[in-house]
Amino acid sequence: MRPYFDRQRHRPEPGTSRPAGGGAGRHIGARFGDMEIAPKLAADTAAGLVACSQIMGMSIREDVGALFAKYHATKAALGLKILRLSKKKGWLVPPPLQVKRPENEREAVPN
Repeated sequence: MRPYFDRQRHRPEPGTSRPAGGGAGRHIGARFGDMEIAPKLAADTAAGLVACSQIMGMSIREDVGALFAKYHATKAALGLKILRLSKKKGWLVPPPLQVKRPENEREAVPN
């Protein structure tokens, strides 16, 4: 059986599951890693952005729309902080950019 956590790379081994117990005196599943918390926090922030946008669009009062515009700007700044932290810590690794499109790709696609 492989260890759950690779100490050299500071991240879980691919293909392994979380350990069953939470550790000394903790309930099972009571402890989450940073790599599990960060995506959930980012998803919740994105859902909050969508909700603020919907309320801004539906509101007929200008003061309510302006209030949720302020909340929207705050959540957008929080989302940017989460994104930067996730990239810095290595929890989010973006795929490599495709700089040049292959020439033979047009020929390979059937019409």
